Amino acid sequence: MDEPCFGLVERILQSPGFRGFRRYRLIFVIRNDAVAEFRQDLGPAKKFKALEFYIPGGVIQEQTGRIEIEHRVGELVEIAENLHIKPVELPDMCYSTSDLRNRYHDYRENRRKWREGISTFGPLGKMQRS
Repeated sequence: MDEPCFGLVERILQSPGFRGFRRYRLIFVIRNDAVAEFRQDLGPAKKFKALEFYIPGGVIQEQTGRIEIEHRVGELVEIAENLHIKPVELPDMCYSTSDLRNRYHDYRENRRKWREGISTFGPLGKMQRS
């Protein structure tokens, strides 16, 4: 628990032997100057309310490529356990598939109007394109 930790991920993955889906905790630590993975089986995926998540514990500097660790395994495990107790709700930006389809078509229509310079006027406002 006191080892430097690069990150912690909880994901739903196919179990060995293809016997259903299970929740796994993947802990990435630094060993011999490289990132090593520890995988822990948390049980059947159905029993978890929390969404899959990733908690960063360190960063890679772009200029040098050096890994800087900010947290220990114990700290990230504690954060993960708290996420199980109080799951994070999805933000309002998440849309259903039908909403995404409608938003895509609206986007395409607005791009066409911009290209052609078509303006829109109405009681709630105007969109003047040039």
